[in-house]
Amino acid sequence: MQAINDEIIIVHDVKNTPLVQSLCHEIHLGEAEVIALALECDDPFLLLDDHDTRHVADRFGLPFTGIIGILIRARIDKKIPSLKIELEQLRTVGRFWISDQVMQKALITVGEE
Repeated sequence: MQAINDEIIIVHDVKNTPLVQSLCHEIHLGEAEVIALALECDDPFLLLDDHDTRHVADRFGLPFTGIIGILIRARIDKKIPSLKIELEQLRTVGRFWISDQVMQKALITVGEE
C-alpha cells in the first residue's frame, strides 16, 4: 500500500470490461484485466509467466517477458553473479516450476552451460 500511496505504483481501472469477461473463459480475472489494460496503453510490456496468458498476449500482439527473461537480462548485465543459482532458488524456495529444458536453454543463453 505504501508504494501506491507514494505513487510508485499507479492503479488503473480497466475500461473494456466486456473484453475482461470474455477473456475470463481462458484465463483468470487478474490476468484478463492485465491483457485488457495493456491493450488500452500506448506502449505496453508485460511480465507474464502463466502459459495460457502468454498465448492470449501473443494473440493480441502484446510484448512480454517472464521472470526467467528478467533474470537472463540481469545476468547479461552483470547484475547477478549466477543465473543457475537464481533459477535453483526459484525452484526450491519460490516453488516456481521450471522445466529442465527451459533451465538448460536459459543457462546456455548466458554461457553458464
